[in-house]
Amino acid sequence: MMKQARVLDFIMEIDERDGLGRKLLKNGIYELREARTWRAILRPGATAFDIGAHWGYYSIQASKIVGEGGCVVAVEPEPMNYGMLCRNLDLNRCSNVKAMEAAVDGPDLSDYPPGAFLPNAKNSGAGRLLPGPAVYPLLQTIAVNRLSLLSLLRLYPKANIVKCDTQGAEAHIFCADALEELRRREAKIIFEYWPRGLNLRGSNGKGLLANFINAGFALFRFDKSGLELLGGRDPLAGARAGHTNLFARPREVAP
Repeated sequence: MMKQARVLDFIMEIDERDGLGRKLLKNGIYELREARTWRAILRPGATAFDIGAHWGYYSIQASKIVGEGGCVVAVEPEPMNYGMLCRNLDLNRCSNVKAMEAAVDGPDLSDYPPGAFLPNAKNSGAGRLLPGPAVYPLLQTIAVNRLSLLSLLRLYPKANIVKCDTQGAEAHIFCADALEELRRREAKIIFEYWPRGLNLRGSNGKGLLANFINAGFALFRFDKSGLELLGGRDPLAGARAGHTNLFARPREVAP
């Protein structure tokens, strides 16, 4: 069942049958530390990407901060999530948000070939893009449009703030060329680190971290006091779950 509820300082349509929906209904917030950092790095007039936008939790926050002179690009591949995203953007009058029904993949998909997206019935935010063909006869996949982060960067030359949660596609999305361009723009990035999901897409956690480090980014994890420099440590050390979120910025750029 769908309900409207206050989340942070705005209203969202939420599916109470969904695991994430129940958390939002109960707590009125999700990923508190990440949300605080997201708000801190956004500026009026900025252009930001919300990749894996789901129902718009991060997009709506960004919309309010970047204002009329800014732009938010919200990319979501799953049709039901995309519909809720659009309704939540309308509900909050987010006219500065450009919603795109597509999956971001990589490294450079200039012809936008379709891909196979596997939804998750229990958690609407846990669907993922599968490798290979757009159709898996034995799975209930959805054919979705794909585009690359590089193509988005070409379309939006001022974009330099990114949130990315794609359930394992991050190593493909943040390829060397995309990270080189993001470093040139002094970008600040929040992204999911889920080694199992990365393995399912044919990559791995060490490879994803190496992509960022080799491109000149410093990596941080979220802790109780704010951001902690990762250094060479395992991002999941001490974590209860098999995934976490990380923050990246060029090494020469102040937090």
